[in-house]
Amino acid sequence: MKTNSNEAIGDLKLLIDISCMDLTKMSVFENFHKKIIALTYQATDIEIDYARKRIYLNVIGEEKSGDYLEKFDDYSVYRMATNLSYTNFSDFLKVCITDDSGVSKNFPALKYEFFKGHSKNPKSVQTFEKA
Repeated sequence: MKTNSNEAIGDLKLLIDISCMDLTKMSVFENFHKKIIALTYQATDIEIDYARKRIYLNVIGEEKSGDYLEKFDDYSVYRMATNLSYTNFSDFLKVCITDDSGVSKNFPALKYEFFKGHSKNPKSVQTFEKA
């Protein structure tokens, strides 16, 4: 069964709300949060500092051109380290999940990461037992 893009976005917003409900247990869902950020920013080496409200990541920089690339045939992707700050982590993640970021096609993988985190701490969300 194919997932509708709007349904996937709605479901992911619900999962984000659930994963951010208890600030003391958000690290249980860290892999879920990292997957959303990686998908949106095409980032690697993502580290989330929940206490300082910061995200450290490597993103693709501008493509270089010129003599250097032609001379050495350097086809590797240029990545640069950056960090992002946020006020409300749940809102930050919800902004990340647009259809442009490919949410509908990656929805099963994101859902898997959420439930993997949820199974590590089943008491973190008692109202989610129905699903």
